[in-house]
Amino acid sequence: MAQDRRFSAVEQGFDSPWGHRFAGTLALGSLLTLMTAINPTRGSLMRERIRAAAMRLVDSTASVKAVARELGYVDLYLFTRQFKQVMGRSPRVYRRLSE
Repeated sequence: MAQDRRFSAVEQGFDSPWGHRFAGTLALGSLLTLMTAINPTRGSLMRERIRAAAMRLVDSTASVKAVARELGYVDLYLFTRQFKQVMGRSPRVYRRLSE
């Protein structure tokens, strides 16, 4: 039960306006480790960020660049490469096919 509350707090932090801007992959991993005593892999955090990006691409009209920045990516090329690795297609194609 306590662990569920800790995960919930982390998830709520993701939804806050500052969550993605200031919580980079390493900072988020450190936060999760502190709160849950679980040390997530870098890959699992990246996949969660990309899944969040996929949802935002479908649910909003924000540009791919804006979505990437919202999730803490400074490099659009890195975001696109990781998105394609996880989702199987580029962010633009994913959005178009989801319409």
